[in-house]
Amino acid sequence: KANSFRNYEWSNGATKDYTFSYIEATYILKVTDGYNCKEADTIKTFFFPLHKPNLGQDSTLCKNGTILVKDNTGYMFTDYTWNTGSKSSKIIGESGNTYILKAMDKSNCFSSDTIYYPTVNFPDINLDKEIVLCEREELPIKLSSAGTKYLWNDGVTDSFRQIKLPGFYTLKASKNGCESTTSFHVEVWPYPVVELGTKTFCDEPYFYLDAGEAKSYLWSTGEQTRSITGSGNKLYWVEAANDRCITHDTLRINYVENHPFYFPNVFSPNNDGNNDVFSTQSDFEVMNVKIYNRWGEQVFATEKLGEYWDGTYQGLNSQDGVYLVTITYIDCAGSIKTTQGIVQLMR
Repeated sequence: KANSFRNYEWSNGATKDYTFSYIEATYILKVTDGYNCKEADTIKTFFFPLHKPNLGQDSTLCKNGTILVKDNTGYMFTDYTWNTGSKSSKIIGESGNTYILKAMDKSNCFSSDTIYYPTVNFPDINLDKEIVLCEREELPIKLSSAGTKYLWNDGVTDSFRQIKLPGFYTLKASKNGCESTTSFHVEVWPYPVVELGTKTFCDEPYFYLDAGEAKSYLWSTGEQTRSITGSGNKLYWVEAANDRCITHDTLRINYVENHPFYFPNVFSPNNDGNNDVFSTQSDFEVMNVKIYNRWGEQVFATEKLGEYWDGTYQGLNSQDGVYLVTITYIDCAGSIKTTQGIVQLMR
């Protein structure tokens, strides 16, 4: 470029005070000043090969991922300037950022390159660490299959499966080079076995109710123990739970007062028409009635309520005295019970 002349003639035909050089060549400039004086000058241009840094292609990074960012040409630049302010030949890049390197070669020529690392999120696997199933229950697990690959610890690669067995499970998910891993534990609990049924209690104002083996309990009374003491004609219910596996049962209590046996404590078998025989009366089903003397001999036995003893044994009159009476019967709850008493024989 030349200044302050009236005319310019370049050897390449240019007529301004400057010209452009695109190749290595020799350029001659002739100039004329205001006094019509002419002068000439020569310049030779040289081109040095331009070394450009190469950071590579833009590539994705997993969220919060890092990578070594550097020039990949192998050329030793004399100066490195990064948009982060670093002057090092290489830096640590992070996901979601753009990095620009301006480098100067040995010919003092500058050039630059840019690279961008878009962030790729890890595949989401939202599963509880501890899972409780009830027996015969299955847990459906449905995972997003859009571009995501899955691998279970048992080799299954499906994005949907039914979990029903106890144990430890590991699931690995990968998408766009980003990998997530999760583990969870499955317990399978049985439902508590509760069989309260229907119960009848005879002459027992208080009774014991047991809900069986479980982890927790809730009774209709508000109590939270395995067993409770109840009373009266009432409806009771209980919820017995093994974690989230709950069994509900209801019990109707029928409380019935036993009516005692009626039999005389004295009888006189003397054929006078008054208290000549011994007999019993009851609303229960009698299985047997037995009478013993003071030596323990059985002097009378019957399996029918209402049959009487006339005070004889083996065809002979029994002695006056006290005799033991035992009665075996079925009570109002269906239980077999035995009661006893004494009766005095007086002729």
